Amino acid sequence: MNEQQIKSALKDLLLKPTFMMCEPTYYDPANENPDGKMPNNFSGEQIDHEKALEQWHGFKDKIEELGGRVILVPPQQGCGGQVYTADPAAFITDVLVTNAKVPSIKAIQFAALISQFTNAGRNTEVASHSGTIQTFTNELQSARLSGVPVSSILEKTKWNTEGSGDNVYDSYRGIWWSGYSKDLSDPTKGRSDIRAHRTLQNLTGREVFSMEVASDFFHIDTSQTPLPKGHILSYEGGITAQSFKAMRKRMLESFDLAEKDYLIRVSKKDAYNFACNLTVVNDTDLIVTDDISDKLAGKLAKAGYRLHTLPYSEMRKGGGLFHCTANRINITGPKGGTVNDPDYYNRIELALS
Repeated sequence: MNEQQIKSALKDLLLKPTFMMCEPTYYDPANENPDGKMPNNFSGEQIDHEKALEQWHGFKDKIEELGGRVILVPPQQGCGGQVYTADPAAFITDVLVTNAKVPSIKAIQFAALISQFTNAGRNTEVASHSGTIQTFTNELQSARLSGVPVSSILEKTKWNTEGSGDNVYDSYRGIWWSGYSKDLSDPTKGRSDIRAHRTLQNLTGREVFSMEVASDFFHIDTSQTPLPKGHILSYEGGITAQSFKAMRKRMLESFDLAEKDYLIRVSKKDAYNFACNLTVVNDTDLIVTDDISDKLAGKLAKAGYRLHTLPYSEMRKGGGLFHCTANRINITGPKGGTVNDPDYYNRIELALS
């Protein structure tokens, strides 16, 4: 490739929303645990596998229709929860881009925190996901500009934590929203150890804001969703009262954001339909469940988001929805968030034009 082709390839790798997905060929949440018990309180209904495949492909097609890219993890027999690709890892890519009139890229570092599952039966998924992650990092190396170092760090956590299911990156604030539980003996009450948050902070160089999840919302992405324009989609009952109070102070008050404008409260019915577990494709387009309430859909539209509703009932039967089944691998953003550096993405684009 010549220099212009390399720049074009690198621009896509850094800025084109890219999601890891796994076709639900062997989808069966009961296989997550050796004793066959269902792993969360949302599971239990009989799954229609043909319908699950149809809905999954509809979701994949929608991501691509909206300008995203999907890279596939090969399905493995016996890995019944593998479709939930958010859980095996959390990602961030640091792009050092100058603030000059004609910006340039000085360095790129890709980092992944590889999960240690509380549901031991899911640890077998890590190898296949790691192979797909390696493929992506190889693509980054192949698109390396002359004189621009590209590095990758894949770190296995010592403490239990479950990828971007329990570590959601807030690009607006530059903060990880990370869930934890004080009792990991019951996976329906939470999956992550708070001690893993220090590992994530050290690895990525970004603040980790810890919130204690509340049963039945075992992962933070089932009840709390930071949105690209600074809004927060939140079901108060999904985290403890102390965590909810602290979240409002850190995420709203400290950024001087009015709660009435930026806190989008979610009803219990919408929360149990996993309305918070949406996929952010870009700054405007959100993929949400087709049974979202008119009231919540109206709030999101008023806040400036464009909703794309899809049926996804069969994935919900296993305890997840859109965010759970599409893990964005090329998350990037300035340290301190776009609120403090709103031209960050434009500078990268200019540097690679």
